[in-house]
Amino acid sequence: MRRALHSVAFLLVAGSATAGCLEELPPTGQIVLHVETDATLASERSAGAHPALFDRLRVEWFEPGKDAPCDGCLREFAATQEVFLEDRASTGFVPRPFVSGYRARATLYRHAGVAGPRATSSITTTLELPAVGADGIAHVWAALRTVDVGAPRGALDAPLSGERPSKALRPGTWDDDVRRECTEPPGPFEACVPGGGFFIGSASHPIEGREHLVKVSPFYVDVHEVTVREFRRTRLAREGDPSPRTGCNFSPAAGEWDDLPINCISHGMAAAYCERIGKKLLTEAQFERVATGLGAFDYPWGRSLPECGDAIFARDDGASIAEYKACVSLGVGATRAGAGALDRLALGGIEITDLAGNLSEWMLDTYNDEGDPCFASGGLLVDPVCAVAGARVKGGHAVRGGSFATSVLSLRGSTRTAGPTDDTGAKFVGLRCARSE
Repeated sequence: MRRALHSVAFLLVAGSATAGCLEELPPTGQIVLHVETDATLASERSAGAHPALFDRLRVEWFEPGKDAPCDGCLREFAATQEVFLEDRASTGFVPRPFVSGYRARATLYRHAGVAGPRATSSITTTLELPAVGADGIAHVWAALRTVDVGAPRGALDAPLSGERPSKALRPGTWDDDVRRECTEPPGPFEACVPGGGFFIGSASHPIEGREHLVKVSPFYVDVHEVTVREFRRTRLAREGDPSPRTGCNFSPAAGEWDDLPINCISHGMAAAYCERIGKKLLTEAQFERVATGLGAFDYPWGRSLPECGDAIFARDDGASIAEYKACVSLGVGATRAGAGALDRLALGGIEITDLAGNLSEWMLDTYNDEGDPCFASGGLLVDPVCAVAGARVKGGHAVRGGSFATSVLSLRGSTRTAGPTDDTGAKFVGLRCARSE
């Protein structure tokens, strides 16, 4: 027993079964680590109004000079509001008396079906632990602030001191500055998208990009994709833009396609349309906030995989790949707004349609891959707009959302791709406009 005492002993201050082992040990000095956070977490008692950003807490203890946790010195917790508010995330550690150099690391992360923390979507703090004597308790604090996501504080070779924060952190308060509704009612054919923080990207679908935490201010978004009629009213059309080629909807004269979403439009013309009516194209972050149900789901409606009638996809009768024409029995090409049974999101009693399918949509952002300038940093992104060229797609713009010409795999709200050549457009790409409050 003496040998166990002077190597490593580990207990959970919050009443873990392992704590009972210490009752057999002689009195000895201990270190208690308290963990605080301001992150949005789930509640054990009720459904939260905002999606949880993280769901796991990992605490590790390291002996002097070691870069791997000591035996039995790693603990995992379900990260809920109550765990932090009731100090149930606190852990105790019994080091060798009068020995310095011990360290502790606390990591708040999201499981997301993938084992272990990931750098861009975790909050990590590494602390230096004080030497303790043969008795007594030393307290240290790890502050896991959401603004530090993707940017670890401290390291095993450069740990921080574990001083108590001057102001206690409370779960769910980190984005109070933007977590609100719009200040004014939406205009005609608009909906208010409340502000808040959420993760873009995906841990389980690498093609959608790594996870990045973003904070988006409230904004207004058009409830449907821009139609042929709406575009023609601005008299912006010029020869070849929108394109008159086969599969394109625009006509300079009123006709049967006036209520269809306009396609075959260049990025420049799409941006000019939104500017003409006092708005802008959506940013990628704005689009993903709406298309994932404010960051809560895979699709606007939830997590269930859509069937052919739920959204407008796989309706390209000229496709050579079966997955792109699997739903042509229900129709061919884009349709009038709202034809998909599930493809809608209700905000403030107003429905926003065709976020997953019908037409893909031009974004305001230039397209960057992971590692390109707009995603080079792993930290928090606030109202991000990418305006620099990427290494692979030089100056081209991003496109979001699936379309009648894509398979079901492209309907997830976090799916992103580089658009067609900016000056030509494509039959599967349209636009939607938004404006800041």
